[in-house]
Formats: sequence, structure tokens, C-alpha cells
Amino acid sequence: MRVREILASQFHTGPGGLPGNDDAGQMSAWYVLSAMGFYPLCPGTSTYALGSPIFSRVVIHQSNGKDFTVVAPKTSAENRYVQAVFLDGVPMNGSEIAHSNIVGGSILTFDMGPKPKLDTWQGHHGN
Repeated sequence: MRVREILASQFHTGPGGLPGNDDAGQMSAWYVLSAMGFYPLCPGTSTYALGSPIFSRVVIHQSNGKDFTVVAPKTSAENRYVQAVFLDGVPMNGSEIAHSNIVGGSILTFDMGPKPKLDTWQGHHGN
């Protein structure tokens, strides 16, 4: 839940709505990716940590003609906890997604709920 807390408390349209020095857009990029439900865990690697999406649907149209879609139909301020994650309809056991899944045009689906469900899915800092 820490990522959702940071998104809600540190980013806004008023003065001071962008924490610290934006470092050439890195904090803004982190916000956008985190709001979609994944974010780079370590620069220079090809994996992203899964978090808690705030949008019910996001489509990234890529230059290779493939779309990467993130779907979280039940996400809300109350339903902020990940219950399960599916990649192309297959349950995911881990808490990371590879860059190749994004550029390959996958569909990442989040099942969201009002309480943590750590017994079936252990996400990174986004939960």
C-alpha cells in the first residue's frame, strides 16, 4: 500500500505537488507507471515490480503495432489490494513482469479487493 499512499499524498496539481527534484522526468515517469500497476524496480533491468493500479484499463499502443493492456475492473480507493494477477489469462505467481511481456503485446489483469490477500499473491511495495 505504500506506493498508493505516495501517489495520493505526494503528487498533486498544487505547489509542491511533485516531490523533490523531478530528475529530468524520472519521478513523473514513476508516477505514471505506478498508477498503471507496475514500475521499474531497478534502473537498467528488464523487469518491473507489480503494484496496485489506480486505473481500470490502460492500453499502451507500441511502435511495433502490438498493444500492452492493463485491466483492473474492480480497482477503487476501497479495492486497492491485489487479490490475483493474470498474464494473458494465466495466473501469475511472482510479483514481477518482464519487459518482453510488455513489448510482446500481453494483457495484464489485476483482480482487486478491499483487504490484503497475501496468502495467494505476494506483490512488491505496491500492496
